[in-house]
Amino acid sequence: MNKCKSIFILFLFFFSNLFSQEKIIIYDSKTDLRQIAKTEFGDANLWPAILKLNNYNINEIPQIGAPLKIPSKKINDILKKFSTAEKSVKDAIDIGAKVLAEELISSAISKLNDAYKLKREYEFYKLDNICNEIITESKSAYVKTKEMREKTIDAILSYKVGTVQKLLPSAIKWNDINILENLKENDLARTLAKSLAKITFYDLNQIKLNENSQAIIQHSKFDFLTNKTESKVKVEKGNAYAMLYNSPKKKFDLEIQGVKTKINSKYFWVEKNNKVSKFSNYQGTIEISSNDSIVSIKRNQGTIVEESKPPLKPINLLSPPELIYPNNNELFSSSSIIFSWSKVDKAKNYWLEIAEDDSFKNIYSQIKNIDTTIIGVHNITDGIKYWRVCSVDDFGLPGIYSEPKAFAVKINSSLPQLIILHPYDNFNTKDSLLIIKGKTDENCKVKVNDLTAITKDNYFEVKLFLKPGYNKLNITSTNKSNKSNTTTLNVYYENKSVVDLFDEDKKIGNEFIKKTNSTLINLRLRTNSYSFIKLVNQKSGNEQTTYADSLGNFYFIVKTENIKEDYLITIKTPAGNYREINFLLIKDNVSPEIKFNNDFPLLTNKKDLQISGKVIDCKTLLINNNSVFIDSTGNFSQTISLNEKNNVLEFYAIDEANNSTRLIKNIYFDSTPPKYISHSFNVDNKLNLVELTIKAEDESELANTALAEITIDSEKRKETLTYDKLNKSYKVKFINKSFSKPKLISILLKDKIDNQRLYQINN
Repeated sequence: MNKCKSIFILFLFFFSNLFSQEKIIIYDSKTDLRQIAKTEFGDANLWPAILKLNNYNINEIPQIGAPLKIPSKKINDILKKFSTAEKSVKDAIDIGAKVLAEELISSAISKLNDAYKLKREYEFYKLDNICNEIITESKSAYVKTKEMREKTIDAILSYKVGTVQKLLPSAIKWNDINILENLKENDLARTLAKSLAKITFYDLNQIKLNENSQAIIQHSKFDFLTNKTESKVKVEKGNAYAMLYNSPKKKFDLEIQGVKTKINSKYFWVEKNNKVSKFSNYQGTIEISSNDSIVSIKRNQGTIVEESKPPLKPINLLSPPELIYPNNNELFSSSSIIFSWSKVDKAKNYWLEIAEDDSFKNIYSQIKNIDTTIIGVHNITDGIKYWRVCSVDDFGLPGIYSEPKAFAVKINSSLPQLIILHPYDNFNTKDSLLIIKGKTDENCKVKVNDLTAITKDNYFEVKLFLKPGYNKLNITSTNKSNKSNTTTLNVYYENKSVVDLFDEDKKIGNEFIKKTNSTLINLRLRTNSYSFIKLVNQKSGNEQTTYADSLGNFYFIVKTENIKEDYLITIKTPAGNYREINFLLIKDNVSPEIKFNNDFPLLTNKKDLQISGKVIDCKTLLINNNSVFIDSTGNFSQTISLNEKNNVLEFYAIDEANNSTRLIKNIYFDSTPPKYISHSFNVDNKLNLVELTIKAEDESELANTALAEITIDSEKRKETLTYDKLNKSYKVKFINKSFSKPKLISILLKDKIDNQRLYQINN
């Protein structure tokens, strides 16, 4: 039976070691710890770790026959993790984390220094835990840095005619897109027939998609290490104009399959159809490369690139024609107008553009591939219009447009005339009540959406209340023959006359101060919806621009070069409300200070501990992760309920710049009186002396004296005993003349913090 039991114990010992992946060696005089460390850990210098892991001091020699555990796999895994932690920190630093994720990487570096110390002291299990934290923080710093270096900055649809749609990368269906909607990285945008779209990027670069065109917003980002913006668009089909606001800090890339471009131009046109790409440049230069060949086109030059072929040599673009008819500012009473222009030598066809403004931001109509110098355009609506023409050569490259001319239309037809006097399309207003005024024919009924207009002498007027944001107005005039003429207007109502600015939920006045301990600050603010915002550095003049989204949220990422940076924030709402705010960004690396009114006791028998003090330059104070109220002068007071035995109080102060101070206080709460263990009398009859010894113990520390009551021959007496720390007992000697044996009646025991108990002794 005993033999079977021994085998079973040996079996358990073997398999427990197998599954714990530990080796056991028996120490003897021939044991070479250096050789074992080299074999098991790959480093002979780690031999002290074997002693440390077995609870020996480094200079201590184990007893002969003592078992030593060698957790080889565990230690090697920790050493491997340590190497991973080193590499993670290096990778984060290399990508720029010291600039873009300063707080995270600083914490990881500090912990890595602690890890080196733990490794030197062979504290491997502590090293294991801290390596996990280093890897987590350094990887977070790496991801944050990479994200910020490749930060997507939204583009917006700033203008459209007809139908413009977008397709999200994860979607399968195209959806219509409204003005000022965001276009994010990898979103597709397209125009349908008789449609146009202008896309404005973060840095105000623009691309205008003509009809039946499609493009991908590949990225629009701001690299905060180089302080440069970069936009990139891929034209998949159709054609587009690019209007760029280039500077050394801005870069625009245009991608067309099989073609690489290097753009130093502010205005150019591109087309991608089938296997042919075309370029017309109107300012600066564009470098185009394909099939290992490079061509540079200058102002008013173009080129063509066929798939897998080098670009053609630069082609001089044709001059624009001279506009003949209509004459400038000519008035028409018909919706059909004949346009004519002079013939341009070598022109294959012409493009005609009609707009509602002289800068051609609001395109009314665009007609391409006109192979004559005259064309009739029908169904032109009432109002002032502008027109211009460009010449297109045999290669299909459009030249620069002519200087525009104006004309006006006032229609008299079988359809009732419908002239909108107020408002115009894309009108912005600060008033909720909108008065729509216009003119129509006699005996016509006018409706705006579901409201019927009041008509007098052919003029009509409708009053309606707008909802905040965009309002679509359908204005229809119907005559007695039931023929209708309809105009659609978009009106934006801004329901706030005041331009508000908020930092989180805090309303900002005319001056705005923010502190940071980082090289970069992600400035997230909120203002009126769809507002245009500009941030200008008052010293360098560098500026950033963006638009607020539908909720008014916007952000800038600002780099702090100096201790103080002065900025000016300007906000312009769609309705024209304007505001300027001075913004001071302060670099603050000074941690907040915590001062206490009283010293903390190391020991206490009071359960409720009153803590009071003052913090300097502190926004938030936490005690054991619980928020503490701070008054306007920085004073605080808090009552902490202590637990039995050891209590760890962590004080954590954070300032506005996210600097922090952490203090740890240890307090031992002991409400238990000392424990009586035993007593004894030692009688010396020769000297007539008696020594009373009392054994006692306490969780904290015993008092220096104890009071005992004894009897000798029925006589009661009290004796004060003194604590002997060396022997951990109370003792007192007294004279016993009667030679009788004394008895202990009671003993009053106290500890250092005045917990006490009177013990009655029954012997």
